[in-house]
Amino acid sequence: MELDKIPPQAPDIEKAVVGSLLLDSGAIKTVSGLISPTMFYNDKLKVIYGAIRNLHKEEKAVDILTVTNYLKDQGKLEEIGGATFISGLTSRVGSSAHIQQHSAIIYDKYLLRKMIEIGYNLIRDCYAESEDVEDLIKDARSKIEAILLSALGISSIGISIKEAGERSIDDYYRREQSLKDGTTTGIKTDLNALNNVTGGFRSEQLIIVAARPAMGKTSLAISFLQKAAGEGKSIMMYTLEMSAVTLTDKIICSIADIPLSNYRDGKLSEGERMQAEQALDTLNSWNVHFNDELLMDIDRIYASAQAIKSKNGLDLIIIDYLQLLKSSEKFQNREREVAENSRKAKMMAIQLGVPVILLSQLNRGLEARNDKRPMLSDLRESGAIEQDADIVLFIHRESFYNDQAESDKGQLIIAKHRQGQTGIIDFKHNQTLTKFSDYKT
Repeated sequence: MELDKIPPQAPDIEKAVVGSLLLDSGAIKTVSGLISPTMFYNDKLKVIYGAIRNLHKEEKAVDILTVTNYLKDQGKLEEIGGATFISGLTSRVGSSAHIQQHSAIIYDKYLLRKMIEIGYNLIRDCYAESEDVEDLIKDARSKIEAILLSALGISSIGISIKEAGERSIDDYYRREQSLKDGTTTGIKTDLNALNNVTGGFRSEQLIIVAARPAMGKTSLAISFLQKAAGEGKSIMMYTLEMSAVTLTDKIICSIADIPLSNYRDGKLSEGERMQAEQALDTLNSWNVHFNDELLMDIDRIYASAQAIKSKNGLDLIIIDYLQLLKSSEKFQNREREVAENSRKAKMMAIQLGVPVILLSQLNRGLEARNDKRPMLSDLRESGAIEQDADIVLFIHRESFYNDQAESDKGQLIIAKHRQGQTGIIDFKHNQTLTKFSDYKT
């Protein structure tokens, strides 16, 4: 058998596709979901196509100049042959009319190369005779099935009802044992009343925390993070409104019981400085990561969280907040974009097997009502948020609207709970120290 043949490829087609994308900036929408940079055989075209996709995700124009500048900034321009190579790709392209068919050819050639790779590896392993024959067969079969599913656009064949049943019973016994031990199976919060209703935040749940501005959404999320981190959980927080350092300021002050304003103004007493240093020691023991890229979209969040989980483990994801999320696709209106991001957040929770806490804004319409406590209809820009969520929590502080109300008392309204009760929980909120606790009369 000859193993030294040139792998299947379509060099002219690859050049035509990239050339078309450089001439027609809108064409990337047609092919971005079909082919990825790794599917190109030509290494130079692989880099250029990756640059085009990145520019598109950042909602920037795609043409010869922008791609050239992007690659120059990345230090990759000379690696692909310079500006001359890029401009030469458009010389033999008339239009992007056939780009979808051409992309399908690139995809097919890629699949053929993957099949050859599997075959080569199987031949090598068979000659080595160092592995169990049945294991070799199973491994080859699973890899071939993965290629077939990829060709059909399917990422999973699902699970049998037998396997689902076994998982269901196993989960029950874990819950039963936790009940006997007096513990919860989910991720606990500092609010015992909330833990009693929810059992803690569980894997695959999408938890929406929504409120009007300045009600304390981020502060509540930080409270959830602190409790989970203190119990050894691995947490990833995506903060689209403030920097990681600003968030950490709040956490340090919360742990140290020192006023945030004094910390930020450099007015700590000697004792408070020592408390801040001790709080830093606590942070150093936590398994928490922040990502504060302002142009983050939900697809990049999923990819990032997936990488964190494989490398470091992951127990909880927090995203602050939904309406600031960009989308990798173009939508006719903002409501559809928000709905798509909400749906993908729920899919991420399922696929990664972790709870996802997604912060959200509420419509300002509630402020025109006499009773300003939020309702599900107040979720801003999309009813799909309610549909996707397993738990919806609203933050309400009457003192925000009424000077006579208790300034440190708030309500956490459980407006939706797919697997349990709804209701209202009173909490105590120390705004200066960014702390939430059970309200005791």
